Amino acid sequence: EHICVLESFKELSTLGFNSKNIDVTNECIVDTNKLQMQISSDTSLLSIIHVNNETGSVNNIEAISKLCSGKDIYLHTDAVQSFGKIDIDVKKMGIHSLSASAHKLHGPKGIGLVFAKSGTPLSPMILGGSQERNRRGGTEFAAGIIGFAEAIRIAKKEMNDNFETVSQLREYFINAIEQSSLQNYSINCKDSSFHYILSLTFDSNFYKNDSEAMLMFLDINGIAASNGAACTSGTLKPSHVIMNMGKSKEDAMGTIRFSFSAYNTIEEVNYTIETLEKMSRKFRK
Repeated sequence: EHICVLESFKELSTLGFNSKNIDVTNECIVDTNKLQMQISSDTSLLSIIHVNNETGSVNNIEAISKLCSGKDIYLHTDAVQSFGKIDIDVKKMGIHSLSASAHKLHGPKGIGLVFAKSGTPLSPMILGGSQERNRRGGTEFAAGIIGFAEAIRIAKKEMNDNFETVSQLREYFINAIEQSSLQNYSINCKDSSFHYILSLTFDSNFYKNDSEAMLMFLDINGIAASNGAACTSGTLKPSHVIMNMGKSKEDAMGTIRFSFSAYNTIEEVNYTIETLEKMSRKFRK
């Protein structure tokens, strides 16, 4: 899960709720068999990320919702990575709530949305006026709301074309890197991840993995990448997501995430591969 969900559950724990994490597979998706065993009569809330922001792994929310069927369990999904990029049918998914953010589809920063099924109890985190149906006090961010709405309109119109472009870019990236001089690396969730994300791990047996130095090398060369969620960048801690997949701390410190956009080009991919080759020589043991 994204750190914002983990921290929210920590806060619930301080209020007397018991929370526990759900085991994932090596592909970083929820193990539904173990989930089924962990659901009890006391379970009231389940939050499952739709597409993981670091690996691109896709959880089958519809199948998970069926495990909650007939039980008094509210199911939330963090759809920040997928919203506006693929079709989402909240009724088919069987969820009670969904969160999304504008900046992930080239909209303005600082604005998001929460879909809540009718009857879902939501208490406001910001108290005050009756704005937004008493869900969030304070004057609405009108410019952000309008910008988000326009970003959704454009994303929906261009969704199929954008997905095809990004899929081709990602496939080209994978083929190019496999034909490059890079060695001793792995592509995380290569065949099952969302096409907008690609995660690479450099084997710590062969590389002096240092995520900060590696990202700085890429940044100096004009390439934006990350070793985890942007919200946790700068913490110098290995990604909990990568380590939960069974990777060592040392391997996690050598994991780099690339995000694709329909605005990227083949030329940019070629330049990135060339830069990764230079980086690999620099950090080789």
